[in-house]
Amino acid sequence: MNFSEILSQKSATHHLQSMLKTGRIPPALIFLGPAGCGKYPAAIAFSAALNCTKIPYIEKAKKKTLPKISDDLFSSIEEPEQHELPEEENIPEKLNIPPWESCGKCLSCIQIKNNAHPDIIITGLEDQLEKTGKESANLKIDTMREMIKKAYQKPFISPHKVFIVRDAEKLLPEAQNSLLKTLEDPPEGTIICLLASDKNSLLPTILSRAAIVKFSPLSEEAMKILLKKEGFPSDDLEFFSKNSLGSLDKARKIKIFRDRSRMLNNDRSRIFQFASMLPKDSHKAREETNAFLELMAYRQREIWKNTPGKQHSYAKLIKEVMELRSLTRRNVSSSRILEAALLSSEEAGITIDQLLGE
Repeated sequence: MNFSEILSQKSATHHLQSMLKTGRIPPALIFLGPAGCGKYPAAIAFSAALNCTKIPYIEKAKKKTLPKISDDLFSSIEEPEQHELPEEENIPEKLNIPPWESCGKCLSCIQIKNNAHPDIIITGLEDQLEKTGKESANLKIDTMREMIKKAYQKPFISPHKVFIVRDAEKLLPEAQNSLLKTLEDPPEGTIICLLASDKNSLLPTILSRAAIVKFSPLSEEAMKILLKKEGFPSDDLEFFSKNSLGSLDKARKIKIFRDRSRMLNNDRSRIFQFASMLPKDSHKAREETNAFLELMAYRQREIWKNTPGKQHSYAKLIKEVMELRSLTRRNVSSSRILEAALLSSEEAGITIDQLLGE
């Protein structure tokens, strides 16, 4: 991953490249911006440039051997003894690449590309689930303790050991507190990158000990390029790039919602069928409901702007959807919230198909 591959984040990438250029790398960084705007690729590009040796990796050839010639009359009967030929030295020259970029050809870059670098440690909700086998809406203290333990181990092959914490806004307060000592006095060569979408979810003590790198929502043009790479149909690029509000994560969720809607019967029961398709896990169901209600509010505003005769009823609908969205933070059934929102929307004349651009 290279900084040139990161679209629509000129300010953030310039900030990171300036650190690499001057060599003044803070031990703790917070990549702050909306989900799916390029924080993770930027963290990988930063790690790659930080540990890049600029020397192309050449795999060592196996030593050639020739049978040893013997004057012994019975040597042909016995296993011939081997002797090694001298190796030809092939020392690659260092590439002329600036310190704020990675070469993509050295051993470190190749390992990062293959997700196999021993000194780049990535953790997040998915990694926590994989290790514990338990669904959770939060990053727990045990996950952070395991990471901290690795931080005090020496790097294997690189001068820097980089820890990338995805979903940092989901860190429980006690998990954040467990990081404080490491952030205050980090082991030499250790860098911690917290990737967060909500600044308010991080404790002031964490914010005060880290340098913040701000990321903005992706531009519609960048969204179209990235969505096309992901295989989104060309005819849908306009809709998805506009309605996902600069977030690849939101675009992917909208596509999931649209795929589900196409499986439904074309009658009033489809609202209840759609709500029943929420994940069984309560945390994921709440997250999906929140994402759909956000889309609803945005789409209803767009329809409201272009329908002068119904602006009062649409304004009332938008207010109701926002009130329902606030319930997702409480212990209320996600399917019930979604059903209520969809019924109100349909009564106002806006169907699921309209919400999803069908």
